[in-house]
Amino acid sequence: MKADIDLSDPSLYINRELSWLEFNRRVLEEAQDPLTPSLEKLKFASIFSSNLDEYFMVRVGGLFRVLETGLEDLDPSGRTTRQQLDEIAEKVRNLVAEQYSCLRGEVLPAVEKAGIFLHSMDALDKNEVKRLDEYFGNQVFPILTPLAVDAGHPFPFLGNLRLNLMVVFREASGIKVPQAYAFVEVPSILPRLIPVSTGMDGRHFILLEELIRRHIHLLFPAMEIKNVLALRITRNHDYDLHEN
Repeated sequence: MKADIDLSDPSLYINRELSWLEFNRRVLEEAQDPLTPSLEKLKFASIFSSNLDEYFMVRVGGLFRVLETGLEDLDPSGRTTRQQLDEIAEKVRNLVAEQYSCLRGEVLPAVEKAGIFLHSMDALDKNEVKRLDEYFGNQVFPILTPLAVDAGHPFPFLGNLRLNLMVVFREASGIKVPQAYAFVEVPSILPRLIPVSTGMDGRHFILLEELIRRHIHLLFPAMEIKNVLALRITRNHDYDLHEN
């Protein structure tokens, strides 16, 4: 006779959150597959990122809500909430590192071979830079709203999944001010990819945030810019439905 199986044995179960990450790994592997066409590689790399956005907004956000309650219940695989979050953090760091390696080493070079190029401002000629400067002054600058963070301004609300530039600065006099920084949201109503002319074949673009970074000093005329960092906030979208 077969021995009875203890269905409460954690070794029989796979954690659902870690299992979902393995599913998203398969999406990334499609971008890494040498047989995948260039633009399809880029699409799969993008899907991998959008999947992670939803994962953190709903599943990881839900785990943090459980953690805040102080409950110490184990999931069927025998993990505490804190253990799940720690394993998720480690796996996601490794997966994102793989994604960036794939983008830089495989996807973007392959896309360039297909005739699509992404440039920095420094790679453009003077005439094109002048045109972009005019575009910034007419279309971009009027809709930028800097949000300062200092003793007189609390930390601002940053919209979910909105790209922001964090500006770190000190006063022009050279006196360092504690927590002297600000945020500038990259406008989502404008195309993030701006077409440029380089005199070469193919389609050429720069990123909107690079154009804003070039002119960021215009928003803070009395400050010395020390650094400008791009970041994005992912907020918890796990919520309860209340029915009357």
